[in-house]
Amino acid sequence: MCYMIIELFDEDTGEYRIRTGTGSYYLLDLDRRTLTRLKAAAPLAPDYAYEAPVDLRSDGEPLDVLPVSECSVGERGLFILQVGDIPSMPTVRSTSEILEIIHLAGPTIG
Repeated sequence: MCYMIIELFDEDTGEYRIRTGTGSYYLLDLDRRTLTRLKAAAPLAPDYAYEAPVDLRSDGEPLDVLPVSECSVGERGLFILQVGDIPSMPTVRSTSEILEIIHLAGPTIG
């Protein structure tokens, strides 16, 4: 089962699919601490109808997530990622407005 989430925090666990206004999906695995972007996998939201989908370096590749800074429906997502091999050089990934966050495995009971 899948469950809709309104906001994620860095200390959360589990796997999530995040859909943004520009049609991108992000697969966020907080157990493995990875983020994978899938460009324009969904239709554009009306507010983004005139924007062309953008290719980003490392699309389709799981990237190491350092802190999840902002991940709330209605806001832009903000993730700190480790892209290269130099730990002192993380990068910031900002998304368009988050339209939905789906917890792929459902709530943990126990």
